[in-house]
Amino acid sequence: MWRQARGTEVPPTGAAGLVPRGAVCLPDHCLACRARQRLPGLVRGPVDEGPSLGGTARRTCITGVLPNTPDNLAAWIRDPQCNKPGSAMPALGVGAADAQAMAASLGRLH
Repeated sequence: MWRQARGTEVPPTGAAGLVPRGAVCLPDHCLACRARQRLPGLVRGPVDEGPSLGGTARRTCITGVLPNTPDNLAAWIRDPQCNKPGSAMPALGVGAADAQAMAASLGRLH
């Protein structure tokens, strides 16, 4: 189960629900390090670190090491240190389903 912005519980709704679900998950996990300009369309976070996530769909690589595919982006979200040891991005404890949803949302950022 995942939470909508208003705190209500809603079950995932298959592939059609990935993007909206990801839009809910992204601020829960990413705004600790990313300000509004780094995470387009969301309110400002408390600090401003990490590259902008705008244009994720246009990038050919994730962090310069992984081809930009939905599965690779989800793997990066789940365990950045496994994919790029020494990365500044911490492991955020994102589960597999939420990582897939977040990857779907990020994959729409042109």
